[in-house]
Amino acid sequence: MIEQAEHLIIKYNLRRRCRNQYLVHQRAFLMSRLSKHGLSVTRIARMFKMNHATVLHNVRNAKYYEEIEDKYYLADTAEIREELESNPVVRNIEDLVSEILECTTVRRLEKIQRRILRNEYKLTEE
Repeated sequence: MIEQAEHLIIKYNLRRRCRNQYLVHQRAFLMSRLSKHGLSVTRIARMFKMNHATVLHNVRNAKYYEEIEDKYYLADTAEIREELESNPVVRNIEDLVSEILECTTVRRLEKIQRRILRNEYKLTEE
């Protein structure tokens, strides 16, 4: 997911300091998706070269836009949404092990536990 996000950040120039609504929506959407995949706010902030508070603000806004099904937000994020859905992220056992080893808080462990319960980790054949 990280490599895919880095690609999208560069492709859509999402690090650019700009308040155009479509860019704000795209950044918020991608930050929200990264957060849902378990990346820390600090890690996401580094990827976008922004402050962690900006990430928190964008994640909250994305959640709100999705709840009310904001037509502009959905239109602005459609292309990124399609790219992410056409290349789904599959977590394997190695990801699980590395996420557990990198874990520094109980909250992060609880996120991993929820992913396990949702069967997000797949056994890979080698």
